[in-house]
Amino acid sequence: MFRHFLRAVFVAIICVLCAPAAVASAHAVLDNSVPTSGATLEESPLQIVLDFDETVESSLGYIKLFSSSGKRVRLPAVKADAADASIVRVVPPTLAQDSYVAVYRVISADGHPVEGAITFRVGTGAVSNLSSVIEAALQDSETSSAVKLAMAFMRFISYIAISLVLAAIFFLLGTDTPRKMMNRAVMLAGSALGVSTAFLFLLHGMNASGGSWGQIANFSVVRDVLATQVGEALFARIVVSFLLVCVLARWGHSEKEHQQISKFVAVFAFVTLPFTYAFAGHAAVDSPAALTVALLAWHVTAIGVWCGGLLLLIFITDIRTTAIVEWFSRRAAVLIAFVVATGVVQALLLMNGIGNISKTSYGKALIAKVCVVGVMLICAAIVRRRFYESGVTRLRAVLCAEIAFGLIVLAITSGMVAASPRSTVSNAPFSTALVQGDVIANVTISPPRVGESEMHVIVSPPNGSLDPVLAVKARFSLASGSVPPIQAELNAVGPNHFVGYIQFVYPGDWKVDVIVSPDANSEVLYSTQVTIQ
Repeated sequence: MFRHFLRAVFVAIICVLCAPAAVASAHAVLDNSVPTSGATLEESPLQIVLDFDETVESSLGYIKLFSSSGKRVRLPAVKADAADASIVRVVPPTLAQDSYVAVYRVISADGHPVEGAITFRVGTGAVSNLSSVIEAALQDSETSSAVKLAMAFMRFISYIAISLVLAAIFFLLGTDTPRKMMNRAVMLAGSALGVSTAFLFLLHGMNASGGSWGQIANFSVVRDVLATQVGEALFARIVVSFLLVCVLARWGHSEKEHQQISKFVAVFAFVTLPFTYAFAGHAAVDSPAALTVALLAWHVTAIGVWCGGLLLLIFITDIRTTAIVEWFSRRAAVLIAFVVATGVVQALLLMNGIGNISKTSYGKALIAKVCVVGVMLICAAIVRRRFYESGVTRLRAVLCAEIAFGLIVLAITSGMVAASPRSTVSNAPFSTALVQGDVIANVTISPPRVGESEMHVIVSPPNGSLDPVLAVKARFSLASGSVPPIQAELNAVGPNHFVGYIQFVYPGDWKVDVIVSPDANSEVLYSTQVTIQ
């Protein structure tokens, strides 16, 4: 019987892997924008265009526009580009001469909100310091900590529930455990999985749109969530969970045909439920998608059956027999190997190696998870030794210790869902106004991250009149002194508007010196500090 179960699982997995999957990287990053951040425009822009490095979903996103005074300019709903799903655009009204901040929020293909801001100026009037406007706008759009906490809790519950579902089906189809008892375990765990996922579905809409608790049951938000890949995966999990519960509620009946249907649904749920986790996370948007999806699904299955099996052995005394414990112990050794192997390979693929493993929250969580799994392996070895020494009489205490660390692993795993495997930083530009004597230098660096950044320097006296300056240069150095000063020449692109490109090689606090030459015989030095991520 168990061989038939494994054969059915294998066939179902092949069918799922044949389904198409999107290819992208984890978390979108803004590549380009129109207007370019820091640009000075002669007239109001016809549209605001944001171009990301991967496909984004705009149904739950927005672009908000603010003037230098912080007043919001009303914009229509953001639209995805018809030809390129990585581009979103919005048509603003005619803008008066002023400095503006466009704050954006879109949903990356793996379901996580991506937010940032660009700045631009219309006309040649006095330039305003937009740092406070940017900070206030980004804080206003940030998801509340209560929503994030609720999502983390529901993810944890869903991981415990799917572990119990997978383990109960594993025991039900692979052993001679009492059918009614395992049916009850599957139905209770399946119900918990369906309910927790339903809450996750609603909370995802709030998190993605940056809305309030009043939007948790907003029909338009629910409809928009269902149009996303993550929403589809969560909805599929809800349907399969409750289908499993409804069908297994009649498994105890004697009709042979119904029992065959119940077994088919159980195998179907055993295969598809882990894939709903894979399609709702980083794996579905990485490349090669089929491999990363399969690895995560197998990882969820292995760790779910392992941890769920421990929970069942602890709380259901009737299955803690010598035969069943020995049966599970042999298979647990294979499951542990699967957990380690799939976890390592998946991490290498998602993180592009282990070079930055200690620099991201995902990498740090992965290190913690590996350490806790190591402790679980020690506990598992003790369980096996005690079992062979004295049977099942002294197992419960050690099983409790092992599952305690297993629950920590599930908690870390649920937290890793919300973290990016690769280092991503906000594209909100660094913007500041520096004053020396009677000359103001407005400096913008976008984006403030490792790699190439664009620097804009706009020079004007306090009264706003544009007396031409001769040249502008910039100098960059790490505040720690570990990198010598790097010189950068800026080119004039407009009246007292200079642009250049800088290559930041390391993250950290960088000292920025701007040298303005009003004429051939004088220089004005401005200094500031920018944090590069």
